[in-house]
Amino acid sequence: MTLLAPHWLWLLLAIPLVWFVPSRLTDVRHGVLRSLVFLFLILGMAQPVAVGDNATPHVVFIATDANRIEIARGLAANRPDAHTVLVTPEAVAGFDEVVELDDAGSTALIDRALDAAARSIPEGAPGAVVLCTPGQSQTETYGPALQSLTSRGIPVHRTPVGYWPTAVCMGVDVLEPLRVGRTARLRVRLREFDGFDGGVLNGPPPSLEAWSGRLIATVNVSMSDPSALLTFEPEKAGFLPVQLVRGPTADGTDPLGGDYADLVLPVQAPVRALYLGERMVEGGNRLSALVGQGVSLETRALDGGNPKDVLDGFDLVVLDDRPADTIPEAFQKELVSAVRDRGMGLVAAGGRAAFGAGGWHKSPLASLLPVEFLHREEKRDPSTTLVVIIDTSGSMGGGRVQLAKEVARLAIRRLLPHDKVGIVEFYGAKRWAAPIQPASNSIEIERALNRLNAGGGTVILPAIEEAFYGLQNVQTRYKHVLVLTDGGVERGAFEPLLRKMADKGMNVSTVLIGRQAHSEFL
Repeated sequence: MTLLAPHWLWLLLAIPLVWFVPSRLTDVRHGVLRSLVFLFLILGMAQPVAVGDNATPHVVFIATDANRIEIARGLAANRPDAHTVLVTPEAVAGFDEVVELDDAGSTALIDRALDAAARSIPEGAPGAVVLCTPGQSQTETYGPALQSLTSRGIPVHRTPVGYWPTAVCMGVDVLEPLRVGRTARLRVRLREFDGFDGGVLNGPPPSLEAWSGRLIATVNVSMSDPSALLTFEPEKAGFLPVQLVRGPTADGTDPLGGDYADLVLPVQAPVRALYLGERMVEGGNRLSALVGQGVSLETRALDGGNPKDVLDGFDLVVLDDRPADTIPEAFQKELVSAVRDRGMGLVAAGGRAAFGAGGWHKSPLASLLPVEFLHREEKRDPSTTLVVIIDTSGSMGGGRVQLAKEVARLAIRRLLPHDKVGIVEFYGAKRWAAPIQPASNSIEIERALNRLNAGGGTVILPAIEEAFYGLQNVQTRYKHVLVLTDGGVERGAFEPLLRKMADKGMNVSTVLIGRQAHSEFL
């Protein structure tokens, strides 16, 4: 026993009133009679239903076109013990009951058909719903109807209805979720046949086309492979109606009999990314152009407001070369929680303001990334780079070149092990006798000095240029150039070069090797 409208039972609390309204009863028989009348009225409004094991099951078929109605009729013939109901846009016979739906072209047809099916099965009665359709809806309103059926224990089945009446298409598999900016891939399973029969296509179509207002994909079909892969790129999020037809066609219609398959594919919105950059000018716009439509980059101010509200709705955060002191600590903690607990993505790009150089050591975000933020280079700062330019021209013969080597050794010994040093010689041409390297490589540096011998012309400008370019590639606190020569050098545009070096923070010193007076060059 079950009640279809149990809320009417609350009126039972009012039955004692019949003994006092409109006046107090003195005859007990009248009071009992009134009470029984009201009791039966209330029970009637509560709609009691008795369901036994021998209750007739109700099987409701949902079919949307003539071909699928025939399939439903065949299935209903196999259930003589059941009360069969057909929910359809057309008036047909062959069922115990037919529920006709209007507006057959509505996108919510399946939704309303499920509602009608739920009303066709009495409360508490055994039953089932059979979908003789592809089972797809172009709206999101089918959920409540489906939930009401499953909550009552009524199963919803779907018959293996082919997408094409000739069963050329056996099914469509969406290989991965569809998203704007990402290539969609559909695997269409086709039935193998022998080819043409009386001008009618019995085999796979020569080509398969996908239409959504226009042709979005086409693929040639092989007779040896009963499947075809269609690829296209969705342009916007939402529900995408797609029609598969046998090609080739000119306008989406099939010239070989009208066989087609209608699909409704859900397309996800692009990945929403919060871009946090500072040093890179127009970094967000340039990155957005690089990644394309698949990622929607947005920027937001982090000062003020709830950090959770700032991150709400984003799938990814891009931290692009931004120092730690520009990201509030509360926002960092919320970002760590979102990444660890809610699956948010995080991309951290390096640069002069990132990682250790950006002050991220011991920050909340430091525990999240698999890199060391400790800025070890600050502890071992190669504070000085010295480039020694030694004149090895013919005029430096005899003891002069040896004296220049000793001066170079004295200068190099003043360096600390983590400083850097390089040696350039010039003798009409220039070359690195020892490239810039740590001053602790004393053996290599000494070997380079020992190999120097006098000979050749005196052309010093290219050697100074070589030192200038070499020093631009090192990051040290001080940069120094020491020139050792006897002063007999060529004339040239030294002043513009030295001004460039001064602008770059490079100091230049000269040492005269020999007894003569200082030359104009020095």
